[in-house]
Amino acid sequence: ADGSELTFDSTSDFRGPNDEVDALPAKMIRVWQLALCRRPSPDELLSVVDFASKQLAYLDGHRDRLPKDVSPVRQVLVNLAQVLITSNEFLYVD
Repeated sequence: ADGSELTFDSTSDFRGPNDEVDALPAKMIRVWQLALCRRPSPDELLSVVDFASKQLAYLDGHRDRLPKDVSPVRQVLVNLAQVLITSNEFLYVD
């Protein structure tokens, strides 16, 4: 509005997706919805939360196992996606 030019440096200013642990439950539900086209049941959600907590604990203690520039939260989501796309529900139509 004042006529000054605004610049945006996508390399340094872009922060990417939120990798906070607090955002993980909602992201896990979204991964589930994208892979299986439905929300997880309450029992499935408990299993997923247990899976994620164990994965985070392991990855926090073994950062050398993470790919370069990948956070533990991001890797948990990748691992969950891999589990879901190898599930019978994903592979076989009822």
